Amino acid sequence: FNSLQSPGLFVFDLNTPAGFLQRWNGMELRDNEDLTLINRGIYSEGSKHAFTSITGFVRNPDGSYERFTQKVFETVFDIKEVLELLSQAGFVGSYVAAPHDLSTAERRPDQLDRAFFVCRRE
Repeated sequence: FNSLQSPGLFVFDLNTPAGFLQRWNGMELRDNEDLTLINRGIYSEGSKHAFTSITGFVRNPDGSYERFTQKVFETVFDIKEVLELLSQAGFVGSYVAAPHDLSTAERRPDQLDRAFFVCRRE
């Protein structure tokens, strides 16, 4: 909040519990000539945490492959709690939008897989 000029606009996004259920549970495999990617995600409904492990092989210019691994831990936030915290920080008129239309407040933000928070500092 203090880093914004007045008036200022701050937009950020968070995965929602619905998004974690849709996209983080299970395994995904992508494979082509330049990249093999294995993504394994775990999220239990109602949990405050999600985890994904990404392992892959990327092709180097010489034709050899290099292995990489990345682990991602996410905290799951309640949309109403985030909006309340934004208000407490001094933002006014904050709302949740869908990624295809940031100018309109979403009527059912809990059904989005990613919630975009649009916040103003006056």
